[in-house]
Amino acid sequence: MSWIDERLRLRELKDRFSMPSEYPPWHPSLVFSPPITSKYTTLAPTTGTMNSYSTIKTTVECQTNAWKYPFESFTCTVSVAPEGDETLTVTQFHDLRTHTQKLLTNVFLGDYPQCSLEFIFRSEWPRALLSSFLPSILIVSSVFFAQWKRRKIQILVSLAAMVGILIMLCSQRPYTATTLMDLWLCSNFIHSVFLVLIDLTLPARRVRYTLMVHVDEEKKQANPPTPNTLAPFDSSTMSSII
Repeated sequence: MSWIDERLRLRELKDRFSMPSEYPPWHPSLVFSPPITSKYTTLAPTTGTMNSYSTIKTTVECQTNAWKYPFESFTCTVSVAPEGDETLTVTQFHDLRTHTQKLLTNVFLGDYPQCSLEFIFRSEWPRALLSSFLPSILIVSSVFFAQWKRRKIQILVSLAAMVGILIMLCSQRPYTATTLMDLWLCSNFIHSVFLVLIDLTLPARRVRYTLMVHVDEEKKQANPPTPNTLAPFDSSTMSSII
């Protein structure tokens, strides 16, 4: 922040220097949110230009859309407001961060008349991908491929998958509201329950095979095969044929 105080023009001095604590200069009445941690002021004696540098080093509460977890984005705001009816505007903004830091966190100026900086960054979703999405996909896939095994194996795998998904659903809840992660795990749980209901409703392949064999045996007993009879040998018939 810069301003000019004509009372501090010192023609005899040339170099800019920091104002000592014994002589506090005049500052605009500003309210920082969050409050500043440190501040120092420099003076250009030839022109009387004052430059004030404020440092904020604290923890800021950020806003986010909880339902987008784990793909949510956080918005942190640092605002400066003048006391009274004055209006404060930002004429120049220089971002001195490295290129990597700029890619991780975006900075935007707030809309007029509010003088603020908005820092926007995304959550670390790869961790949720490895800890929740990938295991749940593997669990549901194992339930699906278990349908080609025996009935006992199908039910055991499905019940184990339901218990595992319930544990994941109860343990990974950073928010009290419903999130995308909750919907994903609930859909996997419903899929596993649906497959269990199908396994318990439809007869097993061994039962179907036994029923088919039993029906075939009853048909054979009801319709016994007739033995083949041979006609008596006649010499006259043989001579006529010759």
